[in-house]
Amino acid sequence: MSESLAIRVWVDPGCTSCGWCGQLAPAVFQVGQHGSEISAAVRCDGSSDDNWEHRSPLRENAIDAAEVRFLHFVAAGCPAQVIHVDDPTANTQDPVSGLPIAS
Repeated sequence: MSESLAIRVWVDPGCTSCGWCGQLAPAVFQVGQHGSEISAAVRCDGSSDDNWEHRSPLRENAIDAAEVRFLHFVAAGCPAQVIHVDDPTANTQDPVSGLPIAS
């Protein structure tokens, strides 16, 4: 198993397959047959699915720190609000607005 970032990204059931996440963060998201999936290339378990059940962490060095922070923006902007980012290292407030960051 690869070293983990301890950051988990998953997509709840209800994804509309709009492609928002895949367009903004193609290294992490891809649109699959049943909605958006977390790419096998960035997951510790090497699977490619919504990661809803397994919640496999992202592999260390799979994406850089800026991309990790950007995942919070992608999740907050998801039209179906089904993307979640569990990032124990994240600041819980947006530095500009002071509002809580969606996870």
